[in-house]
Formats: sequence, C-alpha cells, structure tokens
Amino acid sequence: ADILRAIIDEAHAQGLKAYVHAPILEFAKEALRAGADGFVHGVLSDPVDAGFIELMKKNRAFYSATHTVFEACGDLAGWSRRLQEFDDRGRIPAAAYEALRAPDSIARWEKSWTNTSYTKEKLPILRANLKRRSDAGIAIAAGTDTGVPGVVLGVASQIERLLHVEAGLSYRGRPASRHHRRGADDWRRQGAWAHRTRIPRRSRRARRRSAGRHPQLA
Repeated sequence: ADILRAIIDEAHAQGLKAYVHAPILEFAKEALRAGADGFVHGVLSDPVDAGFIELMKKNRAFYSATHTVFEACGDLAGWSRRLQEFDDRGRIPAAAYEALRAPDSIARWEKSWTNTSYTKEKLPILRANLKRRSDAGIAIAAGTDTGVPGVVLGVASQIERLLHVEAGLSYRGRPASRHHRRGADDWRRQGAWAHRTRIPRRSRRARRRSAGRHPQLA
C-alpha cells in the first residue's frame, strides 16, 4: 500500500493522472484510498459496494470496463465467432478470425492465461458492476485493452459499446451528471491512454448504417 500510494502521489506531483489495473475489488478499493484516478479494467471478483462507489465519487475517478478483453479471455474461440458475426461488412479478413480460434492459438492462449474458467464464471458480476457504476453517475469510458488477442482493432471498439448496452447502459439521450462530466473532462485532458482505443466520431451516414444493423447503438 505504501508503494502504491508513493507512485500515485508522484504521478499527481508531476501533474499526471494515475490509472490502475485492479479487477479484484479489495485491490481496487486500496488503489482508490491511495488516490487513484480511474480504472482501466473492470472489477469482476465481487459485486461493488456502497463504499467503493463513494471512493470513486470522492476521487472523481472514471471507469473503463474493457469487457472485450474479458470476453476474449473467458472464451477466445466463441468470442472470435461473435466478432466475425458483428463485422458484417467483412472489414477484417475472415482468416484473421479463423486464426484466433485455431487449435494451436487456443492452446497458446490457455497456456498464457491460467484463469480463463474463473473469468468466464465472473462475467455476470463484471456486467452488473458496470451497470451499478453507471447508475451511480460514475464516468464510464469505452476501452478495449488494445493489443491483446481477441481485441480486434476497429471491431472491438464498436462491440465494446454493444456490451455496455447488454449490461444495461444506454447511449441514447443520456444526460451527464456534474460528476460524470468533470471526470470525463479530466480523462480527456490527459489524452488517450496506451491501453484504450478511442471510438472515432462517425458521419451521420455511418451512424444511420450502424443503427440499421444494431438499433440499440443508434
């Protein structure tokens, strides 16, 4: 805890924000008590509680759940099929998706990630935690953990938003609370963090095409 606080204090002294990886609730709370400004992975170990929400608000911290990488970790083969189905215009070659679910790819994946069954089991908690934070007015960012197998550039940043909707969030006409606006503004001032993929602004025509295929993202 002392080392964590020293790192965060030094980041703040340099005018920087301190974003952490803490998918375990106990460690996420510890990071917030040390002054963390946000999370770049969701909490999936346990349901978040009122104490956690209060710490998030106190720090004006934002939350990027990176559901995409957790879905990939839990079932890479199944996730690659869903990505390919979502990519209905074939922006990514089919061979790329097929390579993700090839037997040797799955073997390497399961060797490097020893907790895939745990992650898959905890996905409902991850989704519920995102909804609870959103309902509490916590600033939510759509991030994917770029560079991890199963996080396909371009496709992942869009399907992450669909995963948010499936968790109960809405992108349609939602007013931002003061806390939500301030937290998001703090995040934007720091620029895009290395593990986060920005969702590009799209033209009206592109949004209409997307709405036709996936009306929940209109």
